[in-house]
Amino acid sequence: HRRRRRLERPSDPLAQLRDIHLPPEPGFWPPAPGWWALLVLGLLLVAALAWAIRRWRRRPPAVRPSLLRALAAAESDFAVHGDRGRLLAELSALLRRAARLRDGTAPMGLASERWRDYLAARAPDTADPASWERIAEARYRAELEPFPVEVLIRDCRDWLLRAVPR
Repeated sequence: HRRRRRLERPSDPLAQLRDIHLPPEPGFWPPAPGWWALLVLGLLLVAALAWAIRRWRRRPPAVRPSLLRALAAAESDFAVHGDRGRLLAELSALLRRAARLRDGTAPMGLASERWRDYLAARAPDTADPASWERIAEARYRAELEPFPVEVLIRDCRDWLLRAVPR
């Protein structure tokens, strides 16, 4: 009886197997987690780039070098012409321009003692107080007494470097 059962079995066991069933093809949605991470990274990159461009466009122009060039031009103009009144007028205009950049339009209406006090309050400790007096009073004096131009220009340069941020 046992022998018969063995004989009744088919000789090819592979014939009893069914064909291979493949899983269905994956759809395009929803994407795999790696694609989500790549999308978030791309959005962050675009946002950072937009922020950097906006910040770059809003940055103030490099005014400090232009102010220092104007100071050097005033110094060389004085070396050529030797006009102390003209030098003081140019330095006053230059310092007013720098003050406007620093504090807005507030210092534009200052004159005489108030202009001198404004300059002295923002000056470095090493500056000569007479420099600010000369600059503030130059427009009101017909005759100017001799003064050390090198000290005045040094004080103005130090004032510009201290008052105007990079």
